Amino acid sequence: ESGRLQHGLLTYALVQEGLRGGRAADDGVVLLLDWLRYAVWRVPEIYDALRSGREITGTDGRAVVVSAGGVTEAKSRSRQTPMLFDFLLKRPDVTLEAGG
Repeated sequence: ESGRLQHGLLTYALVQEGLRGGRAADDGVVLLLDWLRYAVWRVPEIYDALRSGREITGTDGRAVVVSAGGVTEAKSRSRQTPMLFDFLLKRPDVTLEAGG
């Protein structure tokens, strides 16, 4: 959990950036697998930013400056890396959000 992000890293990547920020969208459409893959790619980047105290640009365009000293994950020695296991590769993808 990060008090500055007001979410866990995975939740922040999925909800704040992926959906609300539209960063997981392709032409305004967010597909389930793209949304999950975005988080797999993004969470380690957010974690690294937390460890080093770098800025993370919020979905509103403002920079969120995080301090490594106040974040539990940043104190641990292992890097957070989510995994995506997709056992249903042949089914059509699900649309979460379509911009208009």
